[in-house]
Amino acid sequence: MNEKDQRGIALLAGPPSENSVLNPIDLIEYGKELHGIGAPKIPPYCVLAFFKEMYEHVEKTFHPEVIYYFSEKNPMFDPIHVFDYEGVGIAFVFPGIASPQAAAILEFMIAFGGEYFISIGGVGTLSTDIKRGDIILPTRALRDEGTSFHYEKPSRYSYPSDLMLEYVRKSLKENNVPYREGGTWTTDAFFRETVEKVEEFYKEGCLTVEMETSALFSVAKYRNKHIGGLFTAGDCVGGPRWDSRREKGDKGTVQRRKVQLLDRALDALRLLSSNVGKE
Repeated sequence: MNEKDQRGIALLAGPPSENSVLNPIDLIEYGKELHGIGAPKIPPYCVLAFFKEMYEHVEKTFHPEVIYYFSEKNPMFDPIHVFDYEGVGIAFVFPGIASPQAAAILEFMIAFGGEYFISIGGVGTLSTDIKRGDIILPTRALRDEGTSFHYEKPSRYSYPSDLMLEYVRKSLKENNVPYREGGTWTTDAFFRETVEKVEEFYKEGCLTVEMETSALFSVAKYRNKHIGGLFTAGDCVGGPRWDSRREKGDKGTVQRRKVQLLDRALDALRLLSSNVGKE
């Protein structure tokens, strides 16, 4: 598609560097003015966990301060849990489902003081060679969603920051955690993961499919923040039919894999915090 044809597509209209009419700070100031509700101040180190059930684990393990914005009865989104992890302040939040909501939550977390982010979650795989429970480190994200194009010029991929990629990888290696790394395919339409697309994207290095990563990478880049990701492999679309790959009675195993991701994300942020300002 040439530049002239692109002008007819609303998603590609105007450069993403143009000033927005509405920014997170505008809603924050509106809430303060109208309702007397100020924005919370969170630590710079943050985990975006696409496992809502992990709140219970965090509460039992770390005894966090729970922050609602606006209020517990009328929250703008799920609560932010703030806790200490080996001397490092951590903010933990469930960022919703799909790119638009996840990007908006990331925007607010940045406005509240977040600087360094790791997103963790379960993903589909594009091949049966990637086993259920495998740990995946995403090194790039194929932009098959709409949100990222409002933050970054059109391109095939968006990327994590080199800094976060380095420290997530370091945490995995120092703890002898087997993992694979490669691209991930981010899509808005999980009912349109066609056989042809799966085959094409796997051949070019995408191992997984999910709904948020490319948007998160682009938002963080636009706001000059650092972000990385870490996944656990779940279902598989690498065949003529979808395979859930769940087994009866495997809930405990699945939960342990989620906790493993959180542990590695927290460790990566701890390692990073000890070196911020030294590099």
